[in-house]
Amino acid sequence: MRVADVVQKCSVFIGQSVRGEFRALGTAFFVGYPHKDGAFQYLVTAQHLVAGETDLQLRVNLRNGQSQVFDISSERWAFHPDPTRIVDVAVTGAHVPMVLYDIAQISLGKEMATDEIISRWDIGVGDEVFFPGLFIHHSGQGRNLPIIRTGTIVAMRDEPVGHRQLVTVGLGGCS
Repeated sequence: MRVADVVQKCSVFIGQSVRGEFRALGTAFFVGYPHKDGAFQYLVTAQHLVAGETDLQLRVNLRNGQSQVFDISSERWAFHPDPTRIVDVAVTGAHVPMVLYDIAQISLGKEMATDEIISRWDIGVGDEVFFPGLFIHHSGQGRNLPIIRTGTIVAMRDEPVGHRQLVTVGLGGCS
Protein backbone atom coordinates (compact mmCIF):
# COMPACT_ATOMS: atom_id res chain seq x y z
CA MET A 1 0.00 0.00 0.00
CA ARG A 2 1.47 3.38 -1.01
CA VAL A 3 0.52 6.33 1.18
CA ALA A 4 0.43 9.84 -0.27
CA ASP A 5 3.20 12.13 1.03
CA VAL A 6 0.59 14.65 2.14
CA VAL A 7 -0.48 12.24 4.91
CA GLN A 8 2.85 12.70 6.69
CA LYS A 9 2.59 16.47 6.27
CA CYS A 10 -0.66 16.53 8.27
CA SER A 11 1.20 15.27 11.32
CA VAL A 12 3.03 17.53 13.78
CA PHE A 13 4.64 16.66 17.09
CA ILE A 14 3.60 17.69 20.58
CA GLY A 15 6.28 17.62 23.23
CA GLN A 16 8.04 19.40 26.05
CA SER A 17 11.30 21.23 26.55
CA VAL A 18 13.82 19.05 28.37
CA ARG A 19 17.02 20.89 29.26
CA GLY A 20 16.26 23.41 26.51
CA GLU A 21 15.67 20.76 23.81
CA PHE A 22 12.33 19.77 22.31
CA ARG A 23 11.37 16.20 23.27
CA ALA A 24 8.48 14.72 21.25
CA LEU A 25 5.74 12.96 23.25
CA GLY A 26 3.08 12.37 20.62
CA THR A 27 1.45 13.53 17.44
CA ALA A 28 -1.31 15.88 16.42
CA PHE A 29 -2.80 16.71 13.04
CA PHE A 30 -4.48 19.65 11.37
CA VAL A 31 -8.09 19.50 10.20
CA GLY A 32 -9.76 22.10 8.01
CA TYR A 33 -13.50 22.63 8.46
CA PRO A 34 -14.85 24.30 5.31
CA HIS A 35 -17.13 27.31 5.44
CA LYS A 36 -18.18 29.93 2.88
CA ASP A 37 -15.06 32.12 3.28
CA GLY A 38 -12.44 29.35 3.45
CA ALA A 39 -11.84 26.94 6.31
CA PHE A 40 -11.51 26.97 10.07
CA GLN A 41 -8.33 25.20 11.14
CA TYR A 42 -8.18 22.86 14.14
CA LEU A 43 -5.43 20.85 15.80
CA VAL A 44 -6.47 17.35 16.94
CA THR A 45 -4.59 15.01 19.29
CA ALA A 46 -5.16 12.46 22.06
CA GLN A 47 -6.74 13.76 25.26
CA HIS A 48 -4.33 11.77 27.44
CA LEU A 49 -1.44 13.67 25.84
CA VAL A 50 -2.65 17.19 26.71
CA ALA A 51 -5.09 16.88 29.64
CA GLY A 52 -3.64 18.49 32.73
CA GLU A 53 -0.39 19.51 31.02
CA THR A 54 0.69 23.14 31.20
CA ASP A 55 4.08 23.26 29.47
CA LEU A 56 3.46 21.61 26.11
CA GLN A 57 4.99 22.66 22.83
CA LEU A 58 4.18 22.05 19.18
CA ARG A 59 6.95 21.46 16.61
CA VAL A 60 6.00 22.32 13.03
CA ASN A 61 8.16 21.76 9.94
CA LEU A 62 9.22 24.81 7.92
CA ARG A 63 9.54 24.79 4.14
CA ASN A 64 13.31 25.43 4.42
CA GLY A 65 13.97 22.01 6.00
CA GLN A 66 14.05 23.23 9.59
CA SER A 67 11.25 23.42 12.16
CA GLN A 68 9.74 25.90 14.59
CA VAL A 69 8.57 25.22 18.14
CA PHE A 70 5.53 26.98 19.65
CA ASP A 71 4.16 26.94 23.18
CA ILE A 72 0.63 25.49 23.34
CA SER A 73 -2.02 27.03 25.57
CA SER A 74 -3.36 24.36 27.90
CA GLU A 75 -6.63 26.26 28.42
CA ARG A 76 -7.96 26.03 24.88
CA TRP A 77 -8.34 22.26 24.46
CA ALA A 78 -11.86 20.84 24.15
CA PHE A 79 -12.58 17.22 25.13
CA HIS A 80 -15.50 14.89 24.48
CA PRO A 81 -18.42 16.13 26.62
CA ASP A 82 -19.52 12.67 27.84
CA PRO A 83 -17.01 11.35 30.42
CA THR A 84 -18.64 7.88 30.38
CA ARG A 85 -17.48 7.30 26.79
CA ILE A 86 -13.94 6.36 25.90
CA VAL A 87 -13.11 9.06 23.39
CA ASP A 88 -9.41 9.90 23.68
CA VAL A 89 -9.54 13.05 21.58
CA ALA A 90 -8.70 16.71 22.17
CA VAL A 91 -9.32 19.60 19.78
CA THR A 92 -8.23 23.23 19.75
CA GLY A 93 -8.50 26.06 17.27
CA ALA A 94 -5.32 26.70 15.28
CA HIS A 95 -4.06 29.27 12.85
CA VAL A 96 -0.86 28.13 11.21
CA PRO A 97 -0.27 29.78 7.82
CA MET A 98 0.10 26.90 5.39
CA VAL A 99 2.32 28.96 3.03
CA LEU A 100 5.08 29.32 5.66
CA TYR A 101 5.13 25.75 6.93
CA ASP A 102 5.65 22.36 5.30
CA ILE A 103 2.32 21.03 6.51
CA ALA A 104 -1.05 19.99 5.16
CA GLN A 105 -4.48 19.57 6.69
CA ILE A 106 -7.18 16.98 6.38
CA SER A 107 -10.36 18.46 4.98
CA LEU A 108 -13.44 17.52 6.97
CA GLY A 109 -16.01 16.18 4.56
CA LYS A 110 -13.51 15.26 1.84
CA GLU A 111 -10.76 13.13 3.39
CA MET A 112 -12.30 12.05 6.69
CA ALA A 113 -14.52 9.01 7.02
CA THR A 114 -17.91 10.65 7.43
CA ASP A 115 -21.08 8.55 7.69
CA GLU A 116 -21.68 9.18 3.97
CA ILE A 117 -18.20 8.00 2.97
CA ILE A 118 -18.40 4.95 5.24
CA SER A 119 -21.69 3.99 3.60
CA ARG A 120 -20.65 4.78 0.01
CA TRP A 121 -17.38 2.82 0.22
CA ASP A 122 -18.79 0.08 2.49
CA ILE A 123 -16.05 0.63 5.08
CA GLY A 124 -16.11 -1.82 7.95
CA VAL A 125 -14.46 -4.48 10.06
CA GLY A 126 -11.43 -5.99 8.35
CA ASP A 127 -10.56 -2.98 6.19
CA GLU A 128 -6.99 -1.72 6.35
CA VAL A 129 -6.18 1.73 7.71
CA PHE A 130 -3.00 3.80 7.89
CA PHE A 131 -2.03 6.79 9.97
CA PRO A 132 1.04 8.88 10.70
CA GLY A 133 2.64 8.40 14.07
CA LEU A 134 5.72 8.94 16.17
CA PHE A 135 8.65 6.58 16.63
CA ILE A 136 9.65 8.31 19.85
CA HIS A 137 13.36 7.45 19.76
CA HIS A 138 13.79 8.61 16.16
CA SER A 139 11.49 11.60 15.83
CA GLY A 140 13.99 13.83 14.02
CA GLN A 141 16.33 16.34 15.61
CA GLY A 142 15.73 19.38 13.42
CA ARG A 143 12.32 18.58 11.99
CA ASN A 144 9.45 16.16 12.44
CA LEU A 145 9.87 12.73 10.84
CA PRO A 146 6.50 10.97 11.24
CA ILE A 147 6.25 7.30 10.42
CA ILE A 148 3.29 5.56 8.81
CA ARG A 149 1.60 2.81 10.80
CA THR A 150 -0.96 0.39 9.47
CA GLY A 151 -3.77 -1.51 11.08
CA THR A 152 -7.14 -3.10 10.58
CA ILE A 153 -10.57 -1.90 11.61
CA VAL A 154 -11.63 -4.32 14.34
CA ALA A 155 -14.95 -2.75 15.39
CA MET A 156 -17.37 -0.12 14.23
CA ARG A 157 -19.43 2.21 16.34
CA ASP A 158 -22.67 0.23 15.94
CA GLU A 159 -22.38 -0.89 19.54
CA PRO A 160 -20.45 1.54 21.77
CA VAL A 161 -18.34 -0.12 24.45
CA GLY A 162 -18.24 1.61 27.84
CA HIS A 163 -15.07 1.59 29.92
CA ARG A 164 -16.54 -0.78 32.52
CA GLN A 165 -17.23 -3.36 29.78
CA LEU A 166 -13.65 -3.67 28.55
CA VAL A 167 -12.11 -7.14 28.53
CA THR A 168 -8.38 -7.68 29.04
CA VAL A 169 -6.85 -10.36 26.87
CA GLY A 170 -3.73 -12.04 28.25
CA LEU A 171 -1.64 -15.07 27.47
CA GLY A 172 -3.93 -17.25 29.54
CA GLY A 173 -7.09 -16.12 27.74
CA CYS A 174 -9.62 -13.48 28.68
CA SER A 175 -9.98 -12.03 32.14
